[in-house]
Amino acid sequence: MPALHPARPGLAALVLLVISAILSASEFRTIQQKHEPKTSGNYPNWIHGDYLMQNNQVSVITSAPSPTRDANMAIRNIGGLILDAAVNLPSKNQVSAYTPTAGRYLFQDPSQVTMGREGDTVSWQCRSSRSIAKDGSTATVRCRLPDRHAFVESTVWMEGKRAEQVLAYDNQIGLLLPSIEELQ
Repeated sequence: MPALHPARPGLAALVLLVISAILSASEFRTIQQKHEPKTSGNYPNWIHGDYLMQNNQVSVITSAPSPTRDANMAIRNIGGLILDAAVNLPSKNQVSAYTPTAGRYLFQDPSQVTMGREGDTVSWQCRSSRSIAKDGSTATVRCRLPDRHAFVESTVWMEGKRAEQVLAYDNQIGLLLPSIEELQ
């Protein structure tokens, strides 16, 4: 009869911890035909070229900065903005567009986008192409999505000679999505 070895609870716990970390890690990518988001709802507005940030709790779509990027017939010039946000299970997309600069800046240059990871958080950032007021100021929007959290943080900062005269409607705000329990 083969010898019995005592169980190794430490190893099993380590394996479960690694699997949990992999399944809950935030990720980001450009939406392509091979990698389309699985968000649903009344009006999912993403198109190929938009950006997806997601973790095990939520998915957030940021629209590609482009002079021709519209969400639909009513919502125009939405390049560089949070377009869709949804809890993953069940996916209930209800965001039309979150405009952290209150429509005062246009985000139309894809070369101004940076994406990355900072510790346990993925981020997406875009600098504006120009201001509507044509005052030489620019705005930068950064969206951050931490691992295992059901919120995305949006931070806006403005630069330029006239930037301090621009009223900040949204300086720093978190877009909090309902929990799965709240949706049931």
